[in-house]
Amino acid sequence: MSSERFLGGFILGGAIGALIGLLFAPRPGRETRQIIRDEFNNQLDGARGELEDRASEVCSTVREKADEIRNRAHEIADDLERAGIEAIDKVRSMKNEMKAAAAADESVN
Repeated sequence: MSSERFLGGFILGGAIGALIGLLFAPRPGRETRQIIRDEFNNQLDGARGELEDRASEVCSTVREKADEIRNRAHEIADDLERAGIEAIDKVRSMKNEMKAAAAADESVN
C-alpha cells in the first residue's frame, strides 16, 4: 500500500510540475491550453488503464477465493454425508444386535 501511495504521489507531482512548466512557458494561450488538455487526457487514460488492471486483478482474486470456498464447502458436505451414513449404519447394526439379543433372551426363557 505504501508503494502505491508513493507511486500515486509521484505521478501527481509530475503532472503538477508539468502543468506549472506549461503555464510559464512562452507559448500562446490556445497552444498552452491544448497541451494541458492533451496531457490531462493522457494522464486520465493512464489512470483508467491502471484502474482497469487493478479491477481485473481484484476480480481474479475474488474468483479464485470463491472457487476455494466452494470446493471446501463441497468437501465439508461430503464429509458430513459420510459421517451421517456411518452413523445410520451403526444405529442399524445396534438395532440388529439388540433384536438378536432379545430373540436369544426369549428363547432362553
